Amino acid sequence: MTLQRYLARIIWLCVAPLVLLALALVALYTRQLHSDNEREASNLVRQVAQSIDHSLQARLGGLWTLAALPQIEQPERWPGLYEQARGYVHTFDSQVALLGPGPQILLHTQAPLGATMPDYPVSGGRRAAMIALAQGEAAIGDLVSRVPISSEPSIGVAVPVLRDRRAVLALAAVVPISRFENLLQAVALPPGWSLVLQDSRGALIAGRGRSAHDNGQMPAQRHTATLSAAPWSVALEISAEAHRAPLVAAAGLLMLAVAATAALALVGGQLAGRRVARAVRSLAERTPPPPLRTRGEADLAEVVQVRQRLDEALQARDHAEAERATSERLLRERLERDLIERQRHETTLRDNLTELARARSEVERAHADLQGLVAAQDSVQEQERRRIAIELHDDLQQTLAAIQMDAAAGGRLLEHDPGQAAPMFERIHTLAAGGIAATRRIVNDLRPQMLEELGLVPALESLAGQFARRCGIACSVRAAGKLADDPQVSPAAATCLYRVAQESLNNVSKHSGATAVRIVVRGTEGGRLCMRISDNGRGITATDRGKPGSFGLPGMQERVRALGGKLLLVPTRGGGLTLVVHLPPPT
Repeated sequence: MTLQRYLARIIWLCVAPLVLLALALVALYTRQLHSDNEREASNLVRQVAQSIDHSLQARLGGLWTLAALPQIEQPERWPGLYEQARGYVHTFDSQVALLGPGPQILLHTQAPLGATMPDYPVSGGRRAAMIALAQGEAAIGDLVSRVPISSEPSIGVAVPVLRDRRAVLALAAVVPISRFENLLQAVALPPGWSLVLQDSRGALIAGRGRSAHDNGQMPAQRHTATLSAAPWSVALEISAEAHRAPLVAAAGLLMLAVAATAALALVGGQLAGRRVARAVRSLAERTPPPPLRTRGEADLAEVVQVRQRLDEALQARDHAEAERATSERLLRERLERDLIERQRHETTLRDNLTELARARSEVERAHADLQGLVAAQDSVQEQERRRIAIELHDDLQQTLAAIQMDAAAGGRLLEHDPGQAAPMFERIHTLAAGGIAATRRIVNDLRPQMLEELGLVPALESLAGQFARRCGIACSVRAAGKLADDPQVSPAAATCLYRVAQESLNNVSKHSGATAVRIVVRGTEGGRLCMRISDNGRGITATDRGKPGSFGLPGMQERVRALGGKLLLVPTRGGGLTLVVHLPPPT
């Protein structure tokens, strides 16, 4: 095989992918042209639909303006309404009719005012006036071939006349289909394209261009857009001939350009192959060939080619070395960034572990406090049982024993000397009264009877009075908000607030050194309760709050928290402390 034939095959192998690529470009260009046509058609049909929507919405807006006129329900003022409606006719070129529920036409701008009107049709497709009267909202109907007074095919646009949110009349505009045909005629359509406007039944309202269905053919493309103002649709059809013509023309031009380019490439390749073949053949000759420049061709020397290739290889190696150095630098920078990011994450993790340890310590401390509170509560309960047992033994039991002995002695005196029994029975009565008082005191210590019989505010007033008499500290109670009018409080909330006030007054008498205490209980309409206990003592410090073995404040906090409330300690301006309790509504 000669070098020339080998080079010819290489040229064909080189040209073949270019030809295939050109054919692929032809296919892609044809497809792009097809896509552009579809996009143009879709945009066009949407623009037409929007134009018709704007026209219908403008007509509805004018009708709403007329429907809002006060004289529309006063027949004696209809001449003014008639003139206003004539202005609508002048603006929108559509007749206006006032319709009753009869179905009768009360007023029509195409007829003289006061003329006898026929009934409007109520059947046959979507009727705008019927929908407006039935549903109380604006409506656009379907095509009507014949309407009263006007013989031209039209569509109806209607709005209700609302009174007390009920449609009593309907105001309608009769729009001839020629208005929509004018809108379609204003649209610029390429040859072979057609536009149609259809109502909700698919009936043709207006059209532009020759549809493919008119020739008994199926359209190559059909694009549809639905109106937002009416249940209509706009359809754009492109005939097969109009669809194919630009594609065939573009494909033909591209194929011709591809063929010409391939032919030029083959001719140029053949000429270049011959030149290379002559240069390669000259390598086998022992004597150098005559200079190529004598034949008007460029120099082609093997040494020059080898040198050029060596230079190119060296440049390529230098370029590769530079790229490798750049890659190493970028890798080092990324490693440094990753190391910094890792250190930052480790710092964050250490901080989180420290916070977790602190939270765990807080939980353990709270658990220990809770255990101490439970133990203290058990101790208090045991001490209260002992106190009650001692009071029952020392007071009530002794009183009952004395009554028993006096009763026995009184019985004996009744048998022998009834006159001496009266003082004895008087003593029994005194002892019984003391026993009743002791019983009432013990019961009141366990559960204040006044809290259940009279409510929270009187119980607090009684507690404040006892505290003032026992400790010599002035104490006042005031009900505010809803409690001032309706003092009813749930038993659980009343017990909670009473016990908190009791413990708080006990702390005031022991620790604060105050001379006055004020208790304010406030209720809201939603059932929330707020109690504020303020004194003018020395206040409380952080050391006092965390004092070991002190369970008064934790006990109050747990009692309030059990009802879903909050207990706060707020320093009072000028000295002293305010204890605030918030309780939510009972569930």
